[in-house]
Amino acid sequence: MFRLGRASGRHCPRCGCKGEEVGHAKRSRIYECLRCGLEWDRDKGALYNLAYAYFAGMIREESDDYMAVATRILKAMSEWLEEHKSALTR
Repeated sequence: MFRLGRASGRHCPRCGCKGEEVGHAKRSRIYECLRCGLEWDRDKGALYNLAYAYFAGMIREESDDYMAVATRILKAMSEWLEEHKSALTR
């Protein structure tokens, strides 16, 4: 799975592809990924990407203490997003 080095709400939380703005909610902008079709709120997507980047950084640091935990967390985050595809738009 492709991930960014920095958190951006414009990039898809699932695949990392740059999304396209498709609408506005009351106080947010809604984006859609042209590659995988996921829709997300820009602010919620940025938070998800930031959390993902944090744990991916733990793995890159190759600290044995945190690598296994970070790997499990990243897997759980990806599985959660697959099961709750509309959670980032609500």
